[in-house]
This record gives sequence, C-alpha cells and structure tokens, in this order.
Amino acid sequence: KNAINIISSSNLYTYNLRCENDNVKKHIGLVIGDDIYSTPDEVITKDKQGIDLYSMISIAWQAIKEQQEIINNLQERIEALERKEEK
Repeated sequence: KNAINIISSSNLYTYNLRCENDNVKKHIGLVIGDDIYSTPDEVITKDKQGIDLYSMISIAWQAIKEQQEIINNLQERIEALERKEEK
C-alpha cells in the first residue's frame, strides 16, 4: 500500500483513556475499536489492544519519501516550463 494513502485514510481523535474522567485533558491520536474508527490495520498491534508506534513511524517515514518524490517531480516540471518560457 501507498503510505500517503494509509495516512490519508485514517483520522485522529480526541479521547480520554478508560481510567480517566472527562475533566482530564484529552489525548489526541488513533483509536482502536468498532468499525466507526478509521485506524489503519497496519498500525494496530497483533492482539488489537494498542498502536504499534514503530509501524506508525515507519509508515510516516515512507510517506515523507513519497511526498519528496512528488515534490521533486513537480520541481522538475516547473523548471522545464520556466526554461521553455525563457526561449
């Protein structure tokens, strides 16, 4: 799967841990649970009880590489167009 798509298809949520009441500052992150949450399987632990931060960081790293490739391609296209205009 494309890392950018994995990230784009997920949502961050604000939440309290089960042991916290609503007066506690909320956390921000991915949520595991019913199908109502859009947390990618790639970052959920095998036992489905947590988020695998190493996998999450690795996907983010790959997404940065994918975005950089897009940026480089766009930069090359811009430079080619600018050269055409100079002629």
